[in-house]
Amino acid sequence: MCSRKNPAVVDMEMETETEMEVEEKICRCWRILEFYSGIGGMRYSLLRAGIRGRVVEAFDINNIANDVYEHNFGHRPFQVPRLSFSFPSIPRNSYCYQTSTSATSGPVEWMMMACWRLCMVLCSDSWSCTCGVIALSQGNIQILTPLDLDKYEAHAWLLSPPCQPYTRQGLQKDSADARALSFIKILENMPHMMQPPLMLFVENVVGFETSNTHKHMMEVLAGIGFVTQEYILSPLQFGVPYSRPRYFCLAKRKPLSFRNPSCNNLILWTPSPFMPSKNNQSTDGSDGNDGNQGEFNSSCEPIINFLETHFLTGNQQEYTTFRFGTEVVSSTADGKYMIDKISTSTSTPKHLADIDNDKIFEDDGGGTNKNAWDMYSVAPSLIERWGNAMDKDIVFPESRRCCCFTKSYYRYVKGTGSLLATSGDINSRLEAPSLIELGLRFFTPREVANLHSFPAEFHFPSHTSLRQRYALLGNSMSVAVVAPLLQYLFSESTTSKIPTLSKDIC
Repeated sequence: MCSRKNPAVVDMEMETETEMEVEEKICRCWRILEFYSGIGGMRYSLLRAGIRGRVVEAFDINNIANDVYEHNFGHRPFQVPRLSFSFPSIPRNSYCYQTSTSATSGPVEWMMMACWRLCMVLCSDSWSCTCGVIALSQGNIQILTPLDLDKYEAHAWLLSPPCQPYTRQGLQKDSADARALSFIKILENMPHMMQPPLMLFVENVVGFETSNTHKHMMEVLAGIGFVTQEYILSPLQFGVPYSRPRYFCLAKRKPLSFRNPSCNNLILWTPSPFMPSKNNQSTDGSDGNDGNQGEFNSSCEPIINFLETHFLTGNQQEYTTFRFGTEVVSSTADGKYMIDKISTSTSTPKHLADIDNDKIFEDDGGGTNKNAWDMYSVAPSLIERWGNAMDKDIVFPESRRCCCFTKSYYRYVKGTGSLLATSGDINSRLEAPSLIELGLRFFTPREVANLHSFPAEFHFPSHTSLRQRYALLGNSMSVAVVAPLLQYLFSESTTSKIPTLSKDIC
């Protein structure tokens, strides 16, 4: 990210340096808006891609997700004013409106909007109320107008709108779903802006590409001079043993253009236009296509490289040993725990080094240590009930593919994500008379984050519950997939005329 120099220092440098030397010091610092920011998957992708830019604002309606985002980036996503107005000159209990800004048709709503505009003036347009006219609370981005969006002077918009209207397991209400309205409103704002973004990046589930919302998006983008490239990609194509195919739209407004314009207006199932590799061969279906599944799997790392810990001895041994980051934790028969430091070899994956986010052992409130792994074990009663349905979701540490984790993971065992067998190996699956003998457990939130390619520095604040962590991760994205896509989007074609960007000095 770009840093600023003292303007006086810059002026002195300009007096002594040639125009070309000064121009080389002007950092092309993209200004970026992040919509539906969630827990920061898009921002981590920007960092991993090495994009020279800064997120001037992030938006999300989920309060818990905003807690996580703020915990990791030190910035809380923008809280849109939702009509909770109070007037300092009149007692609160006699004159206070509590309603929603999603509709502004009635006289009360009109007055609320007028007061919000007044507050923006009184507070020097700082997007934070200091005059006492309004109380900010979590709200919907549908309130933002073209004028509001213009004020950010953003070059790029990154969006991951709600996927529920387009999922195969949902009601498939498409643009009629209330959860699709905020994205549609953003699209409809763009033609009315004085400074629409130069670039757009949209992520959603497979199925969005056939929706009415997608059709509307393509019409809006074409109408204001955008060219697009669309992809359906999975982490499996990037060496990560995680099947999570997603739709991506990359859009640039003319005169900007893509490095590979031959891919314009196409939907591709391969990353080869921006990551040419023999392992990135094209498919014309999902990443489960039989023709390429074996090749994808063979190019992926084993799941063990993404585990927070792995068992070095069987469950029936006198003691159990786990590996946790750079520590080996041994649990003896008498309930004591021994921690030994180990050196981090060059083969240790970076995302496993120095992990301290989730403790292995917790106090159960009675003064004794409780093995926290117990909470991740799959109960025998669930195995007996759903055993046949769970069979395809079982993976082993040496497996090179696991299923997509949904926001319902841990709440349900059927069809929400893979379960890890902690006893035996892949061959044991054929020999075990009962699934109970495999020692099935859920992947931990840290492990799910690893499979999403989140960095080791990512943490959840302590007040988030286990179910909340799984739900937030289930709604997140793969950094391993998004980062190279963003790198490609922000790369400059040799024929493009690059616009003047912000005058941040590197």
